[in-house]
Amino acid sequence: MSAKLSIMKSAIEVFSTLGIKKASIADIARHAGVSKPLLFHHFKTKAALYEATRTYALSLIQHLQDAFHQNQGHFFEKLYDLQIAKYELELATPHLFEFILIDLEKVPELPPYPFTEKDLALFKDDVNPQFIYQWFYVMSLGYRQRLLDGADAPTIFQEFRKAFEYIKHISLKEGD
Repeated sequence: MSAKLSIMKSAIEVFSTLGIKKASIADIARHAGVSKPLLFHHFKTKAALYEATRTYALSLIQHLQDAFHQNQGHFFEKLYDLQIAKYELELATPHLFEFILIDLEKVPELPPYPFTEKDLALFKDDVNPQFIYQWFYVMSLGYRQRLLDGADAPTIFQEFRKAFEYIKHISLKEGD
C-alpha cells in the first residue's frame, strides 16, 4: 500500500473517532506510521488531507453503489452481495461509514428499496417487502458492530448468511 493511501485510510479512522477539529496531523501520521514531513509532502494542510480523504471515501462508496446497480440478481441476491461487500470494505477501511457521515447533520433514514415487479412477485402475499428490507438493514448493523468489536470475519459472514437465508425462507413463496 502506498504511503498516500495509508495516510488516507488512517485519516478516515482518526477523523471519525476524534472528530475533524480534535484530530491532529500528528495523530494521523502516528496512526499511519509515517512522519509528519511525509504526510505534508502528500497533503499540504489538514484541510487538503480531509478533502482528499473524503473524495477517496466517497469513491469507495460509489464503487459499492455501482456494483449494486449492475447486479442483475433478484432482491435477495443483490442485498446479500451488497452487505458482504460492505463488510469487506469496512474490514479493509475501518470506520469508513462513520467518516462519510461526519458532515451530515443527522444520520439519513434508510431510503425505500426500489423493488421491481420481478422482486415483488417473489414474496408471499402476507409479507411486506419494505419491512424485510428494513429488517435486513438493522440485522446488518448488528453484525457490522460485531466485526468492529473484533469478531472473526468468517464466523460473522457465516452467521449473517444463516440469518439471511432464514429471513429469505420465511419471506418467499414456495419454490422461489
